[in-house]
Amino acid sequence: MSKNEETTATRLFLNFFFLLYLDEDLAIECTAKALRHFTKMRRQQKVTLTAVIASMHVISHKYRSKFTSFRSHIGYGQNVQIAPELPFAKWLEIQRTLTFEELQVLIWREVLGFEAAEIANAIQISHGTLKFRLNQALLDLSENKSL
Repeated sequence: MSKNEETTATRLFLNFFFLLYLDEDLAIECTAKALRHFTKMRRQQKVTLTAVIASMHVISHKYRSKFTSFRSHIGYGQNVQIAPELPFAKWLEIQRTLTFEELQVLIWREVLGFEAAEIANAIQISHGTLKFRLNQALLDLSENKSL
């Protein structure tokens, strides 16, 4: 893996895991594991973007028990501040509103800008299922008056 690929993957992983869990230390831990998973997939000649999304998916499901839709704090560690410009009060409300799967899809598609077909392929679901989850997330958010 080139240094540029590794840097890009690391940034994507950190942003994804931080937005998913709102815990900086956990985002760093998940990123390290996702980088190892990503490296293994790259050795198997997997397409880079697919490998990035698949690594996020695999590691996020291993840590799914850490996800709580009613998180009452933001977990800042001492080392790095990830995405300090984000409006956290709104993001906390988004996290409380959506299911784990809806939040994953929302981050991948709307925040990180991955293509829907690439996401569906990487996490091995139909394009229709992916679009349903994304539409449901957007509908839930549009119905939430505090956002």
